[in-house]
Amino acid sequence: MRYVREKPPAKVLSLPINEDTAAVIAAQQRRLKQRFPHTELSKLPLLPSRRCNPTGRLALCSATLSFRVTKWIKQLPTLFDEDGSEFPRNRVYLYALPHSYAQRHVNAGVPIDTLQKLMDHRTTATTQGYYRVTWSRKREAIERVAPLTIDRDGRRVGFHAELVETKRLREEIGRIPVPLGYCIEQHNVKALGAHCPFSHQCLGYEHFRTDPSHLPDLYAYSERLLETRERLRATVPQLAEWAREKAIPADAEIRSVRTLIRQGDGA
Repeated sequence: MRYVREKPPAKVLSLPINEDTAAVIAAQQRRLKQRFPHTELSKLPLLPSRRCNPTGRLALCSATLSFRVTKWIKQLPTLFDEDGSEFPRNRVYLYALPHSYAQRHVNAGVPIDTLQKLMDHRTTATTQGYYRVTWSRKREAIERVAPLTIDRDGRRVGFHAELVETKRLREEIGRIPVPLGYCIEQHNVKALGAHCPFSHQCLGYEHFRTDPSHLPDLYAYSERLLETRERLRATVPQLAEWAREKAIPADAEIRSVRTLIRQGDGA
């Protein structure tokens, strides 16, 4: 299907559609041709205005279309959700359509860059505002990396969790995100990370865990440690010796990060 983008810069674009949608559009085009027989079909908008529009070239404005959709929804019988409960009508409106479109594609596994092109967005950040990461996708991601979890010493401590309720996510897996991984200390989990007495020392904490999904952060952190160590060792006159020794990353910390990277790469 070819259409003209309203937002600047205006240009003609194409969008793949299924056969059912194509049939609906074709039927609408036949009705338009009967209503405006003297206007070329290519110059007729799919939804023309009903007022002051003798040639059919004037498109229906979005505010009017939104009003008519809302009026149509009110005339429909009771709507039901997937679980059989009644679906609230106030959640069905015109602007919800692009959000539903995005959500359905994301749930089907369509890559974000592909969805960006389909929705004609300039950045993926705009596209991300049109959908949510559902509980089923969170559960799938957690269950996939759970067996690959390692502790601070690089030992495999993978777990398997039955994750069935969104509200019980934190309680079921018993962890809270921290830099380079997550913490499983229960008091800290319940306090949403505000109970940790060893702030910024997660790598040396016995309750620290990580997995291969954090490898990019571990690589970046390792490079930052090495860079900081070399820079501080070269800073002789600007920094007192005791301050420099305290600020220089410990060799043990660097070895710990390298161990985690090595174990994560081999997972």
